[in-house]
Amino acid sequence: MSFAFFQTGHNGVGTTRFNGKSMCHDDSTVNNTIDGTSKIYMTGSPMARSDKIILKAVQVGGSGHYFWRKKTGTSFFYRGPISNVKVVRTRQVPNNVKATKEQQLKVELMLMPGLFHDEKVSRVFPNVFRKTTHHKSDALFSIGLISAPVHHNGVIWYRDAAAPCFWREWRLGNSCIVLLVIALTTAAFLASADAIPLLLEN
Repeated sequence: MSFAFFQTGHNGVGTTRFNGKSMCHDDSTVNNTIDGTSKIYMTGSPMARSDKIILKAVQVGGSGHYFWRKKTGTSFFYRGPISNVKVVRTRQVPNNVKATKEQQLKVELMLMPGLFHDEKVSRVFPNVFRKTTHHKSDALFSIGLISAPVHHNGVIWYRDAAAPCFWREWRLGNSCIVLLVIALTTAAFLASADAIPLLLEN
């Protein structure tokens, strides 16, 4: 399974650096200055809506990547490939019961040593039908997981090799094609309209 974690917020603006000391903050990035490892801590949602899919990445495993951005509506930054995901705190209250920050699920993402990046993802796909998921599509495209836009709102995206999500790519990919066809048709119509007065004058 291939997966990508997306985190929006202040985590990652500045990273906490430590020398061999174990640190486990909520929604934080910490770097070990001795061995070069980087750890990302992420909490689940207050009502556990995203917990199930986060736990799937922990249980199934596979190759993963981590992206971060400061606020919604902006491009993501690629932090690097993930070498390991584990649960460091299980959810303390039942699902569908609002949990405090200290009661939410918390996972640790270990980035591959020496491969920590901070590269802004380039824009590739347009904002289709006012959806704001194009930034996540840009991120997924940058690491070769998709070939066309996907509609995704969650904190983690994954693809099982046995059942890839081609139908989602096809649906939104076709939307882009339709928009392109409309734009080309409109341009051709306007060009022909401009040419009519010239024909009449001749």
